[in-house]
Amino acid sequence: MADSPTSIDYLSWVPLREALERLFEEILNSIKALSHENRLKIMMYLLDGTQSFHGLKLLVGLKKTALANHIKQLLDAQLIQKPEYATYEITTDGKRLLEALVESHEKAAIGRKLREKEKRQLSAGFIRIFFNK
Repeated sequence: MADSPTSIDYLSWVPLREALERLFEEILNSIKALSHENRLKIMMYLLDGTQSFHGLKLLVGLKKTALANHIKQLLDAQLIQKPEYATYEITTDGKRLLEALVESHEKAAIGRKLREKEKRQLSAGFIRIFFNK
């Protein structure tokens, strides 16, 4: 039951904490870069392939200055790259980050569903035993 939110093995988290300390600035920059819905949309659209500045402008629905600011933050975090003038594509690191986020959220959703199912089963068992039903 190590995955239970009430039974936490803190010693198993030591390598994770050490990695976070070592990579703190890089992780923080990545999180900041993705912390705005328009930057996440840009990343999502770039999963479809290389996009021009104008194409992203139309897809995301931003004015030039706003889009340029969002693109700069993603470029600075090395989540996207600019292979040619006014053309952008997602980097391998950017794709891996999105994959990790999706996988994490999918696993968390499955875990929540399983915990809810366990709670319902325990409740039903308790009612059967306690009330002889």
